Amino acid sequence: AERVFFRGPRNQMWVVRRYGRHFGRPRRAAKISRVSASPFAATGRPGAPLVVFWRGARDMLWSMRYAPSQGWQPKHNLGGRVA
Repeated sequence: AERVFFRGPRNQMWVVRRYGRHFGRPRRAAKISRVSASPFAATGRPGAPLVVFWRGARDMLWSMRYAPSQGWQPKHNLGGRVA
């Protein structure tokens, strides 16, 4: 299944899963709030953890990692401002 991340109501990060041609119900992603721009995600090889990046409070760059066996890890402020 693929996951699509997006900025939703009240600037919170939401995720929806896609199964073939169909999408599941959108839900909040790991209580991530204060998303000030559309998030983007990157992953490596199949089965590798998913890393989501977003511009958050005070235009800082944030990231959070998800591994199916561990769930969501704590978010990290990567520092620097995103234009």
